Amino acid sequence: VLLDVPEWGRYNLLGKTRDDAAGEAFDKVAKMLGLGYPGGPEIERIASKGTDTFDFPRPLLGDGFDFSFSGLKTAVLYAIQGRKSVDGVVPDLAASFQNAAFDVLINKVLAAVDRTGYPTVVLGGGVACSQTLTARMESALQSRARLSVAPPRLNADNAAMIARAGWYHPVYPLAFSIGSLTITGYGLMMMVGFLVGGWTIQRQLRQRQLNEDYAADIVVASVLGGIIGAKLWFVALTGDMGALLSRGGLVWYGGFLGGVVGVFLNSIWKKVPIRLTMDLCAPAVTIGYVLGRVGCFMVQDDYGVPTSLPWGMRFPQGLPPSTAQNLQQQFGVPIPEGVSAFEVLQVHPTQLYEVAIMLVAFFVLWRLRFHTKGTGWLMGLYLAMAGVERFGIEILRAKDDRIFGAFTIAQMASIGLVLVGMATMAKLWKAGRVDIPAGAAVLYERT
Repeated sequence: VLLDVPEWGRYNLLGKTRDDAAGEAFDKVAKMLGLGYPGGPEIERIASKGTDTFDFPRPLLGDGFDFSFSGLKTAVLYAIQGRKSVDGVVPDLAASFQNAAFDVLINKVLAAVDRTGYPTVVLGGGVACSQTLTARMESALQSRARLSVAPPRLNADNAAMIARAGWYHPVYPLAFSIGSLTITGYGLMMMVGFLVGGWTIQRQLRQRQLNEDYAADIVVASVLGGIIGAKLWFVALTGDMGALLSRGGLVWYGGFLGGVVGVFLNSIWKKVPIRLTMDLCAPAVTIGYVLGRVGCFMVQDDYGVPTSLPWGMRFPQGLPPSTAQNLQQQFGVPIPEGVSAFEVLQVHPTQLYEVAIMLVAFFVLWRLRFHTKGTGWLMGLYLAMAGVERFGIEILRAKDDRIFGAFTIAQMASIGLVLVGMATMAKLWKAGRVDIPAGAAVLYERT
């Protein structure tokens, strides 16, 4: 095939074979000549000893971008059948066939370069292992384009080529519809996050021989408080009162603070010590955040700045798409000269960085859930770790909400989280364990 590849993940078909592929034609002709397999290297080896004395056709030469090698292969067959013996002419037959096939390939490539204006031509596949082809192609291209060819051990490795293409393939968001309801990956993972967070609280209550129903109370309080807080924060920022009743208009900072207030008020109402609730919630909030970041990745939100690292990803349908224009205009990211405004750039998958880091934080907190420090100390540790993690990730995030110089709003909030976390840890280090009052019936009544 002959492909126009404007960028990784975008392939426009220019031409294809109408019958045999080039490599297949080489294999069949090699078999006719009594040579080994694969045919390409065998024909190249024997052709170096012969001359182009047979006038074989150049099918579709100068006629579009499609290929056809069946007629050329048939012409070689007729040339063999028209002789009593091919002894002594096998090198000439091989050289004539090889030149005819390469003339077609080179002609098509030159036409494609003239049409696209691209400065680079890439040869791939088994036939690209031919030194004769690469030398002739390079000579024909001259100053019109640069020739790029992978080492033979990779050009003949289909698995390596497919893996490389898969690695650089763009990532698309997850969304599906059930009737008129559209479900996104973010909404799905948020639901999973609350459920898993509730399960971790339920398991801790069971291990403490307390009523597991309190886990559901915490989840409901955090959901209601989170939605209200996220909405109010958005309205405070934009002044759009209509957002209170819309599906959108949610801000993470407001959701976090609203969820905290909701859980604390529920703890007071249920007469459960707030410090005990803090310990129960620390691992739950962490794993919920991890799953929420998986959701961000599924809708391609909150990605990072451009990178050339091999694990960088392209988000052509991200929020917003990671095009050069969006990164420059919306996030103030400098773009090198010569890069098209609509090119989808490879960026840091910061969502996945956070997933990995906070998973480690979750396992640390889970392991320490029965610590001997003062009750509530675990939440202080969570706040400190979460603040450090978010501050570092913001360095790689594509954002344009910087204040006080190079710091983003999230980084300033992260500093606050670290300070609050450290103060909480220091205050509760030796504060002792809290007793559960008799009024906290919700914890004593086992179901």
